[in-house]
Amino acid sequence: MRLLVAGATGQLGAGLLETAGEAGCTVIPLLRVPAPGRRTGRLRPPDPAVVGEPLHGDVRSPRWGLDDAAVRRLAGEADAVVDLA
Repeated sequence: MRLLVAGATGQLGAGLLETAGEAGCTVIPLLRVPAPGRRTGRLRPPDPAVVGEPLHGDVRSPRWGLDDAAVRRLAGEADAVVDLA
């Protein structure tokens, strides 16, 4: 199963990455585009194979700030959405 995960760099997201790997899932992380000078979390997967190519967006924006191409990509790749943001 492929999961789109918002909040994959947070505490809950780190736990989900570990559990997803044990369950044989792949995580497509939605990463926030950082504002200049702002620190962001880092993905810390226990197994790098668990993490797919990340997307950059903002959960506060309509469609999470994703363009049409990203939405089409997700429609073909993600089996479920997990919002931990």
